[in-house]
Amino acid sequence: MQDLDTRNVDGVVSFYSPTAVTVWSGQTGGLSGMYAGTDSIRLIYATTVGKTTSVVANLSNFAEKTISSTQTNATFVIKMLANSTVAGTVNATIDVQQAWKWVNGGWQISKENWAYVKYDSSLIDAGMPSSATTFPQWKVMEAG
Repeated sequence: MQDLDTRNVDGVVSFYSPTAVTVWSGQTGGLSGMYAGTDSIRLIYATTVGKTTSVVANLSNFAEKTISSTQTNATFVIKMLANSTVAGTVNATIDVQQAWKWVNGGWQISKENWAYVKYDSSLIDAGMPSSATTFPQWKVMEAG
């Protein structure tokens, strides 16, 4: 959470294994999808967290379940308030599930699901045409 709050994309991505898979679903403001490998995961964080001027993310309801000595699962809720140059003021609630594996002497995320149960964006909610997504080419695709 500290790397997310300080908008440290490389710090966030350092927790993922090179073959990790992250899925964002639900009310994502146009960012639903599966992101495989650290290059894709870095891109999704760079285009979201990297476009913010401030982020405050609070974690709650943390639960951990040990599967084996080399695998554990974690679940928690993130409540996030951010100011984005693309989306305006963002207020989100995300249910997170993570699978962690012990690899080469350290814990790494191997699989992760971010289920956005709430995503409010001042610019997207206002229907601002330039703010439909952090990927401008998707706006063109939406228009046909």
